[in-house]
Amino acid sequence: MSRLSVVKQTLLTALLIISVAYSCTETSAPTPQEQKPEDVHLGEMMGQLHYYTVKLGLAVQHRNEPLAMFYMNEVNETFEDIKSKEIVQGTLRISEMFNELLSSSKDSLEMAIAKRDTANLERRYHALITSCNNCHRETNHAFIVIEEPHVEYNGQNFGVLMSPYSE
Repeated sequence: MSRLSVVKQTLLTALLIISVAYSCTETSAPTPQEQKPEDVHLGEMMGQLHYYTVKLGLAVQHRNEPLAMFYMNEVNETFEDIKSKEIVQGTLRISEMFNELLSSSKDSLEMAIAKRDTANLERRYHALITSCNNCHRETNHAFIVIEEPHVEYNGQNFGVLMSPYSE
């Protein structure tokens, strides 16, 4: 075997050993049960929930049930994400309180949308917003006050089913 072949083989063996050793020391991302509270960004998840809740409210105000159901699904996904994180801050079991205080009003709104119960949509949405504010009070965040949307927001028309700009 030539000297160059021996050097190549030695380098390849060294790289293989290093890569195996490195892969044995790498840790995988924590599962939800293993996540530390500092890994969970509650404010970001609440911001996302608020974003979808505002859009849901505008769809409800415009009586656009398909769009309302779309945003209701987004609210549900974010709700489940927050609930599943089992967030605890001090002595407050945030995820449990969140579930207890919001699930009933959220589910009632979802049923009203699914049944196309337009007479109760705004009342059910108002109950959801009230539940949000009750949760903020119970978790010592009463300074965060959620309101129902009362002006049009930029970037989306909530009153039509198809864009006039579509082809």
